[in-house]
Amino acid sequence: MLDHSRIMRILLLIALVARPMTTRVGEVHVAAYDPVLTAIDEHVTPGGEIFIYPYSPMYYFLSATTNPTRYSAFSYNFKVGSQFVLDEVVRNLDEHRVKYVLWDKTMEVRVGEVLSPSKPLKRFIIAPYLESHYKPIWTHDGILLMERNK
Repeated sequence: MLDHSRIMRILLLIALVARPMTTRVGEVHVAAYDPVLTAIDEHVTPGGEIFIYPYSPMYYFLSATTNPTRYSAFSYNFKVGSQFVLDEVVRNLDEHRVKYVLWDKTMEVRVGEVLSPSKPLKRFIIAPYLESHYKPIWTHDGILLMERNK
């Protein structure tokens, strides 16, 4: 367990290496440049819709974009109401004709390893839907910015 002085030293180190980054909502301090936020800003206008899958709601805020669904995060291998939720998300994407999706494929692997290392991830319907309705226009370390097929 970390003691108070060790935590304070870690926080001080983080504060010393953090650099300012200008976003649509103001300046934030980050440990490293974020190319994902830059890609979103280059393609999606402020106030525009983007679906971020499976989870990174801070991008909605920092890019001043909106989520076309009422869900900001998805959990894998969950049971209660999952089919209903996923059907609603796909319906929202279709109804809104959401032009852009940010898909962090690395998170699928990380979350799956933590939640169910012995079972394969259920991909439900969102991943196949994204693969069939969107094409990648930008990638970085397993993160894809995708545009809706015409």
